[in-house]
Amino acid sequence: MAWPLPATAFVRTDVPGTDTCLFWNVRELEWSLQQDGSRTLGFEGSHDAIVRSFDTWQDVACTDLAFIDRSPTDDTAIGFSRDDSNTDLLIFRQAPCVPGVDPSCDADDPCLDPRGCWEYDPTVIALTTATFREKTGEILDADIEFNEADFVFTDVDGPPCGGAVTMSCVATDLQNTATHEIGHFIGLDHSPDPASTMFGSASSGEIDKRTLSPDDEAGICDIYPRGGPTSVCSTSSGTRAVGASDGGCSCGHAGGGSVAPFVLGFLWLARSRRKGRV
Repeated sequence: MAWPLPATAFVRTDVPGTDTCLFWNVRELEWSLQQDGSRTLGFEGSHDAIVRSFDTWQDVACTDLAFIDRSPTDDTAIGFSRDDSNTDLLIFRQAPCVPGVDPSCDADDPCLDPRGCWEYDPTVIALTTATFREKTGEILDADIEFNEADFVFTDVDGPPCGGAVTMSCVATDLQNTATHEIGHFIGLDHSPDPASTMFGSASSGEIDKRTLSPDDEAGICDIYPRGGPTSVCSTSSGTRAVGASDGGCSCGHAGGGSVAPFVLGFLWLARSRRKGRV
C-alpha cells in the first residue's frame, strides 16, 4: 500500500518508470557559465544573478551541499562526457532552431551563434538536462539551458514590466528562473505547492522563486543532510510521504509531466527532462 504524497511535500526526480530517485554522490558540485552569458545582462550581470541563485540553496543551514564556480567556460555542449572535459554547463540559447537546418558548426560553414539554438518548446523558459546511472539514480552531469530566443531576462527587483520591456522592470527574472532550475540540478522535481520554488510555472514579472519555501529547504536537507549520508530513494511500494513512519522519502513523478502552453499569463518552467542514461 503506497503512502499518499502530501500536497505540500517536496518531490524528487526519479528514473523514469521506477521508484529510484536521482542524487549526486558528492557534496561539492562544480558549475560553469558559458563565457558570453545573457544577451541582455552580459556575462557579469547574468553570472551575478546565477551566483545568488546557487547561494540560496547552499546557504540552507541543514545541508552541506556546496557549489563551486568554475566560470567562465567556452564549452557549449550539453550532456555527459566520459573524458576529463565534462562540464556542468549553464548556457543561454539566443535564437530558435530552424526546422531542417543543421545548427552544428564546421570549418566551411561557421555558425553565426556558436552557442547553438533553442530547440525546445518556445513556451519553456529554461531546461535542465541530467545524465544519470539508470540502475542507481546517481547523477553524473547536469546542464541548464536558458531560452533567450523567446524571453527577455532581467535582474532588477521591480516593478513588473507592464508593457514595453526595459532593463528597469522585471520581464523574466533570471534569478527566479535559475533558482528553480538549480532545484532540478540537485535532483528535485516539480512541487504541487504554488508557494514552492519548485512549482512548475512562473508569471511574467515574478521574483517569488528567488526565496526557498520550507518544503524546498526540506528537500535539499533530506537528500544531502549536513554531516549525514546522502539519501538514496528506492522503494518497492510506490511513492512515500516525507516523514512517513518507516523513514521513506518523497520520491515520484511531478504532476503534469508535459510542458503546458501559456495559461492565464503563466509560463511553464521545464522539469528535468532529456535525461541521459548510462
